[in-house]
Amino acid sequence: MRYRPSREDGHGLKGVRCNLAQRALFVAFLLTHGCTGWRGVPLEAVPSPSPTLRVHLRDGTSVILRDAFVRADSIVGIRSGSMPPAPVVVALAQVERAEVAETDRSKTAAVIVGATILGLSAFGLLVLWAVTHPPT
Repeated sequence: MRYRPSREDGHGLKGVRCNLAQRALFVAFLLTHGCTGWRGVPLEAVPSPSPTLRVHLRDGTSVILRDAFVRADSIVGIRSGSMPPAPVVVALAQVERAEVAETDRSKTAAVIVGATILGLSAFGLLVLWAVTHPPT
C-alpha cells in the first residue's frame, strides 16, 4: 500500500507551502550575503573598528580581518575564519593597500528580485501540478 501524506501529519499542501517559503527565504538570505564587494580605502580613512577589512601586503599575500582598527604604526584585528579567534597585528610598513567590505545594493536588489521571481514560478508550477493531478 502506498503512503499518502495527510493534513493531520503536517505533510499536506500547507506544509509544502511553508517548507517552500522557508527555503526561499533562507536562499534569499544567503544570496544577499554573497553580494559583498570590496572598496579600496586609504589607511587614514579606514573606519574604526572596521567590520571587515582586507589587507594586501607588499609580499603579495592578503589577510581578511574582522573588527580591525588602525593604530599609529599597525592594523590590529581578528583573522577572519580562524577558530579559535586569532588576533593579528600587521605593521603599516608591510601594507600595500586596504579594502573595506561593503554590500553592493544593485546586486543585492537583483538577487532579491530574481529569487522572488524564481520562488513565485516554482509555487505557480506546484499549484498547476496540484490542479492537473487531483488526488485519487
